[in-house]
Order: sequence, then C-alpha cells, then structure tokens
Amino acid sequence: MKSQPFIHSLSLYIMAIISGSTSYDLLNRINERRQLIGLKKESNLHLTLVNLILNKSHSKLTEIFNPNLYEKIQQLWISYLYNQKVILKSNFFIGSHYIGKYALYGNHFVRLYDIRDNNKKIMKQLRLLIYDLINREAKKNGMKIIKGKTINNFLYFDTVDKYGIRETIYALDLSMYGNNWSPHISIFNLNELNHHNSKSLLIKKIINYYSIKGKQNFNAEKVGLDIRKILMNGLIKGQLGAISELVIPRDTKKRLLISLGKNQIVSK
Repeated sequence: MKSQPFIHSLSLYIMAIISGSTSYDLLNRINERRQLIGLKKESNLHLTLVNLILNKSHSKLTEIFNPNLYEKIQQLWISYLYNQKVILKSNFFIGSHYIGKYALYGNHFVRLYDIRDNNKKIMKQLRLLIYDLINREAKKNGMKIIKGKTINNFLYFDTVDKYGIRETIYALDLSMYGNNWSPHISIFNLNELNHHNSKSLLIKKIINYYSIKGKQNFNAEKVGLDIRKILMNGLIKGQLGAISELVIPRDTKKRLLISLGKNQIVSK
C-alpha cells in the first residue's frame, strides 16, 4: 500500500455514475471478476475522472474546496461534456490482439478504459477546466495555485498569497495521473483481501505477501501482475464475460458523484 503525501490527507474523488442497461451489464462483469478472487458482489458502479489528495492542514482548504465549487463542477460536466460524445474503449490494441488492461491505482485494483483520437483531447480538456475552477476559488481567497515539488512520485501544488506565504494544498499521484491517467473502474480495494474469503491458492499467496511486507515495503506491481494472471486465466476458461465500452453521456447520469473522504458531497 502506498504512503500518503500528507500527515493529514483527504481524498477528493470526482466520478461519473454508470447508468442504464450498461450499468447492469458492467456490474455483472465486475462481479464475475470479484467472485473469481473470492470477494462479495459490488452494488454500485462509477467511472473515476479526477482524484486529488488534499492537505487537511491547509489554512484555507474549506474556503477553496467548498459546496459552491462542487456545484460549478457539476454544471461544467453538464454544459461541456454533455454536448460531446466520448467513446471509452474497453480493450487496448496490442499487436494483432485486443486485451483488457488492469492497473493498481493507489490501493485500488482497476480496469482501465482506453481513450483514442479526439476523445482523449475532450477528456483532457475537461480535467483542465476542473483545475481551472479550483484555481478561481483560490483566487477569490487571495491566493494563486502553483506547481510545487515532486517527491516520491507525488506532484505537489502550493498556494501563494499576496504576502508570498506558501502552503501545499493538494498532491497528484503521478503513477495514477498526469500523462498516465486513464478513466477507470475500481474492481476492488486491496484491503478487501483476507484469508477467509478466497479458495484460490494464488490469492492466498498474494494475501500472505501483502500482510507480511506491510505498507512501506508492499510491492503493488507484483500483486497487480499476480491478480491479472488470475483474471486472464478466467477469460481463457470462459469464466468471465467481456467488459463493454462506455459512451458518455449515454451511459452515465447527468450529475456526478463527488466525495470528500468518507463523505458524499453531491450525488443523484
């Protein structure tokens, strides 16, 4: 498990809610994968768009990240993306084969979607516009947000006020975002794995590795590769159905799900 960038960290997630017949089909596919590794069924689905790790110790955090900002993000989603058509491909083309692609984003094992051609520009612009809304809220509080240092694969962003006082306000995990970012759906959290819910010897081996190594020495890449082997074997044996592509806005609700820590801020 990866360490957090701040002593007191708070995760902000901005997510599109999967809806309609696509939601039912995709949920079945995700639950097939969860059950194959011994986990309970999931009941909700969302597509993660943005994740910021906030510094709870920042003196103006609640003034900048406020309900008004979240509502503006909602309106941006409606006005900008709902006038577009974005197709998120389920499989990645490698050589002459299409394959599913998985990754570990922090402590989440996720299924990635591929963005191609102009769709990539649309999604990138959406994310930039969200960051611009955050910058405007900082400006209202007499601050500007500037890029800070990169430490342990975290890119930090600082606020600077009119007196030149600098505080770090949030961080991006560069292994998950930046040029590496892809829209994704979480299949499970590594914390869900335990000795009591899996019959797979390989999963038990992975769990033992995860438990023994602890947070600091945990090799996320190794665990991700091992779990991906299980899923690929499941596909070959016909135990898993193919995950379908997503089309925005057709397959998503009109309002986003925004959560701050364990608190749900805005949903519908």
